[in-house]
Amino acid sequence: MTTTSPRSPHPPRPSHFPPAPARSSGLHRGRRHAALATLTAAALALTLATPAAGAGATLTASRATASTTTGLALAADADAPTALARPVVLATYADEAPALPAQVEVTTGGGTTRLADVVWDVDDYVFDAHYRSVAVTGTVEETLPVEAQVEVVPRGVEYFVDSGAVTSTPPFDAVAALAGSAGDGTLRHTVADQRATTGWGYVNDGDTSVGVRASTNPLDKDAGGLWARGSGAGAQPIVYRLPLEAGEHTVTAGFREWWSGPRTMSVTLVSPSGQRSVVSPSVVVSNAAGRTTAMVSATVTVDEPGVSELRVERAAGSEAPTLGWFAVAAGRVDVDTAPVVVAAPTITPGDGAYSTAQTVTVASPTAGASVYVTTDGSDPSRSNGSLYTEPFVLDSTTTVKARAYRNGTASAVATSRLSIELVPEDGYEAVPVGRTWFDTAGNPIQAHGGGFLEKDGWYYWVGENKAHDGAVLLGVSLYRSQDLKNWEYVKELVTQDSAPELKDSKWERPKLVYNAKTDMFVLWGHWERAGDYSASHLVVATSPTVDGDYTFVKHFRPGVGEVTTEHEDPTYTGGDGLWGYGSRDFTVFKDPDSDKAYLLSSEDHTSMRLYPLTDDYADVDWEASFPVFEGQGREAPAVVKIGEYYLAFTSGQSGWYPNQTRVAWTKDIADPDGWSEPVLVGNNTSFYSQPTNIMTIDRQDGGREYVYMGDRWNSKKLGTSTYVWLPLSIDPADPSTVSLDYRPAWSLDSATGAIDYPEDVLVSEGKPVTADAVDEAHAASVANDGEYTNTATWGDSSAYFQPTGVPFSWTVDLEEVQDLSRVDLSFRSYNGSEAYHGYTVSGSVDGTTWTQLVGQLGNTTVGFTSDPLAGQYRYVRLDVAQVVNSHNGNAAAWAAGLVEVQVYAHEEEAQAAETVTIDLPEPAASGWHTTAPVLTVSRDDGQAGPQEDDVAQAAEGAVVAAAAGPGAEYRLDGGPWTVYSEPVVVGDGARVVEARATDDGVPSTAVSRADVAVDTTAPTVALVVDDARLLTVEATDATSGVARVEVSFDGADWVALVAPVQLDDAATVVRARAVDVAGLVSLVGEASVPAAVVDPEPTVDPTDGPTTPGEPTAPPTDPGTGAVGGGGQGTVGSGTVGSGTVDATPGATTSTTSGLAATGASVVVAALAALLLAAAGALVVARRRAPGSTPEAGSRG
Repeated sequence: MTTTSPRSPHPPRPSHFPPAPARSSGLHRGRRHAALATLTAAALALTLATPAAGAGATLTASRATASTTTGLALAADADAPTALARPVVLATYADEAPALPAQVEVTTGGGTTRLADVVWDVDDYVFDAHYRSVAVTGTVEETLPVEAQVEVVPRGVEYFVDSGAVTSTPPFDAVAALAGSAGDGTLRHTVADQRATTGWGYVNDGDTSVGVRASTNPLDKDAGGLWARGSGAGAQPIVYRLPLEAGEHTVTAGFREWWSGPRTMSVTLVSPSGQRSVVSPSVVVSNAAGRTTAMVSATVTVDEPGVSELRVERAAGSEAPTLGWFAVAAGRVDVDTAPVVVAAPTITPGDGAYSTAQTVTVASPTAGASVYVTTDGSDPSRSNGSLYTEPFVLDSTTTVKARAYRNGTASAVATSRLSIELVPEDGYEAVPVGRTWFDTAGNPIQAHGGGFLEKDGWYYWVGENKAHDGAVLLGVSLYRSQDLKNWEYVKELVTQDSAPELKDSKWERPKLVYNAKTDMFVLWGHWERAGDYSASHLVVATSPTVDGDYTFVKHFRPGVGEVTTEHEDPTYTGGDGLWGYGSRDFTVFKDPDSDKAYLLSSEDHTSMRLYPLTDDYADVDWEASFPVFEGQGREAPAVVKIGEYYLAFTSGQSGWYPNQTRVAWTKDIADPDGWSEPVLVGNNTSFYSQPTNIMTIDRQDGGREYVYMGDRWNSKKLGTSTYVWLPLSIDPADPSTVSLDYRPAWSLDSATGAIDYPEDVLVSEGKPVTADAVDEAHAASVANDGEYTNTATWGDSSAYFQPTGVPFSWTVDLEEVQDLSRVDLSFRSYNGSEAYHGYTVSGSVDGTTWTQLVGQLGNTTVGFTSDPLAGQYRYVRLDVAQVVNSHNGNAAAWAAGLVEVQVYAHEEEAQAAETVTIDLPEPAASGWHTTAPVLTVSRDDGQAGPQEDDVAQAAEGAVVAAAAGPGAEYRLDGGPWTVYSEPVVVGDGARVVEARATDDGVPSTAVSRADVAVDTTAPTVALVVDDARLLTVEATDATSGVARVEVSFDGADWVALVAPVQLDDAATVVRARAVDVAGLVSLVGEASVPAAVVDPEPTVDPTDGPTTPGEPTAPPTDPGTGAVGGGGQGTVGSGTVGSGTVDATPGATTSTTSGLAATGASVVVAALAALLLAAAGALVVARRRAPGSTPEAGSRG
């Protein structure tokens, strides 16, 4: 028998083993005996559904229930702990460790409760703060995180009153167990709170003094309590009567504002003599910032024994007092009443871009605090992350988060986002698309909103310096390169010091153009005042050399003093309203086939305007200008000429956040009506970028390459904004073919001018996907349908998968194992409320065992991300843990969605083995192996399992599961995967063997499965004869199960039996044996039954059914072809009653066998037969009658 598992769509599931062969169950009667109870095949089947009655009647393994791993998992889940059955609350004395329980009561997945082992994490707790509730974390059975609440009290505590007129609360009960009569005996009361009658308690005559605030959380002693009636001068006090001894006592009280406040109160202890001791003259609680709760404490002296009064009274304002809890301890106790605050840790280095590996240190300003750290973007806690002990080194972009804990109180989370891009010693080999780009000196390139110029063998890049993370002019930077990858910083071309007009201003989106006629370099920009964007000016400066000192020319609106628009220029000094055309985002374009140059600018919020430049390129010809793309709300233009066409790329208007780029074209740039309608290019967020320029590169062969230059803005820290440069693809004769694809690793051959990039293959488009979607229009398949653009110009994305909630998963089946290279994620993006998704990406060969490939739980990039992948997998799963509004940091599950998920693979086919094959011998006709079969696993790449010599050395009578050598692993019955190193002995049972190939320890094929039924152990039988001479047989088989029981009376032939037997009075020798489903036969059990005194007439049991007259016929000699006792059955459960027991197992007193030991599964034959026959409506006892006896009256033949 051979089981082969190729890379099929669904790994084969283990089938049920075939049922046991059907057996005839006709009733046969022997000459001197009646039937002995045995199992038929039908009775065996019944036991699988209904537990047999009687002790020990449990059937474990049979082929009908063989090793279904899903069922095992369900059974395990049903017993798995899911939550604490009740809170764990206890108390301890200050500076002493609490006696935390070793076991806790839990609820299970099946809805039951049980005790479970728990391990508590108390390594860094000190329990030193009086009257604080400390949360201690623990783990139940290594899976379930739980908490225990520990109330910390001083020794000598006399009163611990959880106000609120209830007798029991978890905090009080915990303290009472520690310090009450069952503990140290210092606590003077036995209930949490009570109204004063003759003893201690609060005063409330006629319910006129106080009311009760019901607790909203019984574990929180501040959550409920007493409130005084009245207000202002009529506010009642809260008074407690407390018997106390003379001497010092420390009084502590806790308060919470349950409504609004502010509430100002005083706390006083009045001794029996009337002496007043002030605990606090004024304590204030309010729902204003940080004052919701308060605690006061003081040591006071009681001058004589007796009943003292604790009084809480209004001290100021109109609000009457409240009280959550209070405590009194004998003697002087130092109680720290300051709010518990644990400061957030500091992480060094902080946010920033780094070109070398960084050593990270974390420190807590709170003494004694422990710090937990994560590097996967998730929030750290005591159960998530690592305990920080020493500095650690990072060499890739990482989000580090840290949180401090002291006595269970947590700090806020500190975050440091380190953008680490290690620059190769020999420089970049590819453009770092969307990542921090470092210059040749190791500093982040600051050239945002930039322009490009090729001159004299150098490529020049000019852009905004935003190292100060602001919009105001810091400088316009110049860089140069000869390969577009490694850029040398040259200088700042202009700064605020370059001209008085540049003070307190902005210079945005600089563009550099060379004028051959004048031999001058002209630098253009968008100028604004520092504080707003209402001026909407252009600015220009010139220099005779590309890296020279640029002379400021002017900043202005085109047409100033000549034309007016609805958008006023606040810097215009004239009174005629002729402030000219506004100009914001712009670009400068020089026609490569002529000396003409143009400036395209956003005129206002709806339209753009195209200006020819003057011959010296230092001004615009506003009179020859004209509007374009009117009413379309476009900005951020970038113009290029390709073939005979001029193409204008523009973005929509969504602030610093990205949107869909569109492109239009014309053959005549000077024709206002020649432009096409804009079409979509790139994805819905332009791969999170905004266009700034299109680079034209002349190739050595006379052709041209074109590169899209885009900015990936980070509005919260502008200096960390990055650059998205991508090759454009187009047929120069057909501009509609223009496409912008995401290629994260492209490079320029500086010798030829040609662009090169890896040809990764998109393998996910149109493949089967699974996820829960809100509706059909936003189905999971929308996220890999090949469409990732956005037809809307504002608001939501036009097409996306929308999950039913967050967190969510989306899984694609690539239909074969692929050698993965990267995954690109285009997220839903709602303009104005853009959100980022925290996620992980995992891969699997079989859809069951997953390996995390990407950890981006700390992602804060909206719209689009791209992550490298490595390994060979068939299934890819995206798990989104959170969706957050980037504008305000709020959870934004409503904005969750996937526009497109693109999984890429390397062009070459994966080298993993195509199939894994499990070979094993054919079983017997029963479907079971009764001798040890040998399983071997082989790969089709020739890496086979062990040879026959290896198998021969395995233990005799065992199954050897031989997996392939290095590069394969196996498991049994859904257990852990194990790397094969030597033959493996497998015991009896209905087993499932699984195997798969691995490459470098990673699964590389689907799972091969084989069902193996092995039973090498024969069944056992036991004979029982009770005092009434009722004979029953118990048959047991631990593995395949009992198929039938056969019996022989006085040496006659073996017959199959179906019911208990009432023996007659004659002496007889009974022999019994059992046959299991696998075909193994037990050793024979034998019982010698002596003769008994014979009644002349048998007594008929009134509950008996009719007997069948006539002598039983002789059974055939072939075992199993006859049956005895089919019409007789005793009371259910009678099979083990009586003293005459003969056990055909090793060590039995009347018979000796060498049968192999069973594993504990047994079937009581009488009980099972009763169950079967009762269901059929038959309840009959077959009797052996003396010769010549006649049937009872009323019997049927």
